[in-house]
Amino acid sequence: MAEKGVYFAYDSNMWFDQMHRRCSDAKVLGVGKLHGWKWIVSNSGYANIIPSPHDVVHGVLYELEAHDEAGLDYWEGQKSTKTEVQVDVMKYKDSLSQDLVTIFTYVDANNVQEGTSKEEHTGRMSKAIADAIREGIPAGYFDIHIRKFIPENWKQQQTLGTSKDQPGPATLGNNTVYFGYGSNIWLDQMKRRCPNNKFMGVGKLDKWKWIINTRGYANIIPAVPDLVYGFVFELTPEDEKELDTYEGSGYQKEYHSIDLVEAKDTYSAGTRTALIYIDTERLKEGISKKEYVYRINMAIKDGLEQGIPKDYIDRYLRPFIPPLPGDNSSTTPVLAPK
Repeated sequence: MAEKGVYFAYDSNMWFDQMHRRCSDAKVLGVGKLHGWKWIVSNSGYANIIPSPHDVVHGVLYELEAHDEAGLDYWEGQKSTKTEVQVDVMKYKDSLSQDLVTIFTYVDANNVQEGTSKEEHTGRMSKAIADAIREGIPAGYFDIHIRKFIPENWKQQQTLGTSKDQPGPATLGNNTVYFGYGSNIWLDQMKRRCPNNKFMGVGKLDKWKWIINTRGYANIIPAVPDLVYGFVFELTPEDEKELDTYEGSGYQKEYHSIDLVEAKDTYSAGTRTALIYIDTERLKEGISKKEYVYRINMAIKDGLEQGIPKDYIDRYLRPFIPPLPGDNSSTTPVLAPK
């Protein structure tokens, strides 16, 4: 493992789905504990660890390829510093020995006061806690050290905040109209994330443009005379809450007018106000994460079947997302992002 890094995750990266999306080739090696540190939610609203002689922090150990480690440096390095630590390995797999090993983690030295967890972070930590317990971290550790920051009844709390100066969402009773333009066009993924969703049809958002941003994921940016096609869903409050945990990291909830151009079932075509997740900070073009290429290709397949125009896919998505091997759905050459 000399050419591979070992990473100690104590935060929402214990959630395997999130870690796979950030580091597609990450391999779970086991769990361990770090002595002399204490777990907190800091005044930044996110998990952190601080020196504390009599405390201990548990976490999940991952083996990372060099490209995944570099990607994780981008995710975590914006606020935290990469730090070498010595961890007692409590449960191990494959080539990792049950011994004291030197590995790395990320520590935010600038935010060391206890604070309140951001709502989307609370949702992701709840999923991380569930995965960590299944992997072998004692449930009592979370009860003693984490639950004061991450309550078990987080779903009953207020939902992720919306951006200011935006109109409220269009509602259908107690439900919300949501416009998805990225991998949530993949109906199977959307069903797994939001099992109670109802597919309303194909929607169109004028004066915006689809890109892959520098984070490696889909985003939309204001652009005249461009447009964005997507799927429109009716979400229950519970499903919206779940979607917040997936989209809340890096995206802001906004509300915009969209046209429902291909209505399904009992829904009617027309203009609606819809919830949209937009990354308002990373507006430049980038290169797609490797695992995201597959998911967007699945979304493209469903999008074409449901009525999203092929020339839209070829013009806006294919410059960033190459077809999968054997896929002849696009004849447009795939260009490198500018």
